[in-house]
Amino acid sequence: MRAAKASLARVFHQALDAAADLVWLRDPVTGAVLEVNAAVTKVVGYSRDEILGRNFRDFATDLDPEAYARYWKEVEAGRTGLIAATMLSKSGRRIRLECRSSLIPYGGKKAVFCIARDIGETLKEERSRAFLQEAFKRSSDVVIFYDADGIITQVNDAFEKHYGYSREEAVGRGQEILRSRHSTDELYRGMREALLDAARGFWRGEIISRTKDGREIPVMLSFTTVRNSLGEITGFVSNAVDISEFKALQERLAQAQSLAAVGEMAAMLAHEIRNPLGAVVMAAKRVAEGGIPVEDRDAVLRILLSQSSRLNETLSHFLAYARPRDIKLSRSNLNAMIAEIGDIMRADRDVVGAIRVAISVDPALAPFYMDPDQIRQVLWNIALNAVQAMEGEGALRMRAGLRGEEAFVEIADTGPGVPPELLKTIFNPFTTTKAQGTGLGLAISERIVKAHGGRIEVSSRPGAGAIFSVYLPCRQCCS
Repeated sequence: MRAAKASLARVFHQALDAAADLVWLRDPVTGAVLEVNAAVTKVVGYSRDEILGRNFRDFATDLDPEAYARYWKEVEAGRTGLIAATMLSKSGRRIRLECRSSLIPYGGKKAVFCIARDIGETLKEERSRAFLQEAFKRSSDVVIFYDADGIITQVNDAFEKHYGYSREEAVGRGQEILRSRHSTDELYRGMREALLDAARGFWRGEIISRTKDGREIPVMLSFTTVRNSLGEITGFVSNAVDISEFKALQERLAQAQSLAAVGEMAAMLAHEIRNPLGAVVMAAKRVAEGGIPVEDRDAVLRILLSQSSRLNETLSHFLAYARPRDIKLSRSNLNAMIAEIGDIMRADRDVVGAIRVAISVDPALAPFYMDPDQIRQVLWNIALNAVQAMEGEGALRMRAGLRGEEAFVEIADTGPGVPPELLKTIFNPFTTTKAQGTGLGLAISERIVKAHGGRIEVSSRPGAGAIFSVYLPCRQCCS
C-alpha cells in the first residue's frame, strides 16, 4: 500500500513538472514554500533547493494589500482565491502572474496550493491588439477587411468619410459596392488571380472607385491575402489612398509648365514661320504686281503652295502640342497596329524607296487599354522620321513585345544616327535634324506616351542608326 502511494506521488510530481503553469505549495501560516514544479524553477531562475523553505513573499512583490486581503479571505473560506502578483526572478526580471489558490490536505495539515500563469505576454498581446485596432480605426487611409468569400467584415472611419457608407451599410456586402463604370471584368479577374496565387498573394494598382452618392474618385489600391498557419485563405485586407488631390496637383503643375513654355515656344514659332511667311509675301507681291513671265508663273505658284503648306503644318503641330486632346482608352491590339504601319510603308515606294521594312510581333502580347489613334500617331511619327533619315536606302525594323507589366515597340533604323549633342534635347519642341521640319513630332509623341503613363527611350551612335523604344503600361482597366 505504501509502495503504491509512493508510486502515485511520483506520477503526480511528474504530471506537475510537465505542466506549463507554475505550481506552488506553501504553508498557510509561515508562508514557507513546501513544493514547486519545474515551471517555477524555469521561470524564476532559482533551483528547487534555493526555493524550498523560503517565504513565498520573498519572490512575490507588488501585492496590493486590499486585493491580498480579499484573496486570502476566499482561500481561508475554502474557496479559490484569485490575485495578480509580480514575481521577481533571480536575474531581476519582473514577471506578471495571475494566481489561483486554494487549501488542500498536505501531511496531515493544510497547505496552500497555488497555480500561477504568466500573463505578461497575454497583456502584451492585448495591448498590441488594442493598438492595432486603434490604428486601423484612426488611419487616414481607407482600410477594409474581407472574409474568404470576399464579403466585407469590417471597415474603418476613413471608409465612412471617403465613401459615404456607414459600417452597417458596408458590412455583409462585396467589393461591387465601390465598383465604378471604369473597372472592367479583366481588372477583377487579374486581381483575383494575383490574390489566389500562393506565391504572390498581393495586388496593387490605380483604379477609380464610386462613392455612395455616385462620385468617382481615383485611388491607389492595394490588396493582400491573409492565410492561416496551414496556408488556407482566411480573408483579405485592402488599403486605399485617395489620390484626387495628387491628380489635381499634377494637372496644375502641367498647366504651369505649359504656361512657362509659352514664351519660349512663341519665339521659336515666330522663327519657324518667318522664312516661309516671307517667301509667301514675296510671291504674293509678284502676283499683285502682275506681268509675271510665263516661265516664272509655275515657280511662283509652287512657292505659294509649298510654303503655305509648310506654314499650315507648323501651326497644326504647334496647336497639337499646345492643346493636346484627352486620351480615349479602348482595348487595342499593338501587334496589329505595327503590322498595319508596316504594310502602309511597304505599299508606298515614294516614301520608303528601297528601304527594307521588317515587322516582328509577340503572340504573348494581348490587347490592352490605350488610345489607338494617338499611339498609332506616335509610332507613325517615329517610323517616318527613321525612313526620312535613311534617304531611301537601308532597313527599318519594328518589333513589339512584352517586358514584365509593360508593352514595348522598338523602332530601329540603319541611318546616320542622332548627333550626340541632340540626344538629351531630342524630345524638346522645335528640335530637329531636318532641313525643313517643325521639330514638334517627337515632342508631341513623348507627351502622348507620358499621358498613357509610359516613356520613350532613344539610343544611337553616329553612323550606326538609331533605336527608339516606346514603353506602355499594359492597362487592364480604363481610368
